Amino acid sequence: MNIFRKIKLEKLGYYKLNDYEKELFKFIKDNFFNLKKVEYTNYTNSVFWFKENKLIFVIDDNWYGINSILFVDIQLKFGFDKAENIIKSVLKEKYKLNQFDIGTLNDMWVNIREIEYKNLYINYENIKI
Repeated sequence: MNIFRKIKLEKLGYYKLNDYEKELFKFIKDNFFNLKKVEYTNYTNSVFWFKENKLIFVIDDNWYGINSILFVDIQLKFGFDKAENIIKSVLKEKYKLNQFDIGTLNDMWVNIREIEYKNLYINYENIKI
């Protein structure tokens, strides 16, 4: 059973989250909720998702790239073997994305996108650049 189902069941009083699940949900909430969607005209097939100034993930056709620092953080906190399934669960349940492959984004490329976003577009939500 995925974490989102467990959260719903807990709210209804049918399930009690353990400490690991509570920590996982807090991590997901802190990093994957309330993201800003940004589309760049020079990346026509891509949609970028930011949390404050931090690029979280990019959707490009049927490929999804996640910030490599965030991916490593998930691996270290929740297990190397669980990281990809956690990400897929979040993308499926929260963003309704299904068929996809996940990769990590190059740190320098991420830094450039974050600088662009911070310097030019931080005050806009769901913008078309």
